[in-house]
Amino acid sequence: MKRHAHRPGGIDTICRAHHVAAGRARCAANPGAHAADSRAHRARLAARTDAEIAAGRARLRPDGLKRCRKCREQLPLDAFSDNRTRADGLNVDCRDCDNPKLRRAAMPHIEAMDLWTCVYCGGPAEHTDHVIPQAHGGSDDAVNLVPACAECNTSKNAAPVLEWIARRDPELLDLVAGWPVEVIEVTA
Repeated sequence: MKRHAHRPGGIDTICRAHHVAAGRARCAANPGAHAADSRAHRARLAARTDAEIAAGRARLRPDGLKRCRKCREQLPLDAFSDNRTRADGLNVDCRDCDNPKLRRAAMPHIEAMDLWTCVYCGGPAEHTDHVIPQAHGGSDDAVNLVPACAECNTSKNAAPVLEWIARRDPELLDLVAGWPVEVIEVTA
């Protein structure tokens, strides 16, 4: 690509068009190459250590802010969920925009129960969790959605609630024994 000294870091538009056309020709000649390159690139990003991700984030986001792709707001980095396959280690959408359909479905239930923190640990509610995981037949109905912090939601993953509680804190199962039967049946 031809760079011009008289343009501040500029690339001649003819050169840019030529570069784009050459890239398209390479893709047309070998259609699977782009997908394979993309998969390899995501695998390299996912294999980075936490220190490498932090260094990349500091390099790419020195001001500690990132613009959400959906709401277009400039937000602090902690407003975004982690995503190891992105260059800065963060999702492109903020937590509020990440899954608005689930949040909208859960909102009446959350407001009725006055739940604004993680139901599992009491931390800040950053995610919406399926009490009965979708992998086990759980639905997107409001009664199956609860607010959860990122750590609880990601560690629970697709585990049934009682199994996850037993793995995380066996003493907590004694408290669950005092819950009404219909609550235990819904979560089991």
